[in-house]
Amino acid sequence: ATSPRLHPPDLVHHMRKSALLTAASLSLIPLSASAGGVGIITSGGVHEARAPYYRDDGEQGIDVQQRPNAGYGAEGLLGDKDDKIQGVVRLYVLSDWPLNEPDVSNEDQSYEYTWPAHEDLGIRHQGAIMVGVQWGVLGDPGGLQLTATTLVGSGFATLDNLEFFMVEPGVGVTYMLNARVQANANVAVTGRYRKRVYLGANAYASIRYMFD
Repeated sequence: ATSPRLHPPDLVHHMRKSALLTAASLSLIPLSASAGGVGIITSGGVHEARAPYYRDDGEQGIDVQQRPNAGYGAEGLLGDKDDKIQGVVRLYVLSDWPLNEPDVSNEDQSYEYTWPAHEDLGIRHQGAIMVGVQWGVLGDPGGLQLTATTLVGSGFATLDNLEFFMVEPGVGVTYMLNARVQANANVAVTGRYRKRVYLGANAYASIRYMFD
């Protein structure tokens, strides 16, 4: 049996302010460089999250869920467009979908269970920054190239003090559409850390304007 759920205060106003703060921070990426490039990036994936629930005798349980996330923002590269090794900076808005109701179907149904109304919080927006290296593995940087990426960073801009550290190793491809414009796609295993490790996976796609 399930008793009425607990309803926390509405956070829509705070999430809107967080999204505006993060979007403003995207302007920090320089628009010009002597060697490298700039671009726009989108992402989508899943992340691990923990949904707590409470038995009527006070015992707590945790339902571990895989929840969607998506992002959009700016990307900067450092290094000649013909180099196989380039520095990468990503600054973007990262949006996490809320938790579902915990699954208590495997619990002892002689008890009643309550939980916060996680889904009522809506999508959580935060600013994220990732810094690292793109490694050319096979192919030509001036054409089609297989790449590996190693990035570290954080979800740094929040209004609820729930910042977290991130690590993303991944693989991808780049393709020069013409002398200046490059298409990029990569997939990565994501590890988030805040008190414990949360695993996930993300896919990224970007269009880059490359300098000399």
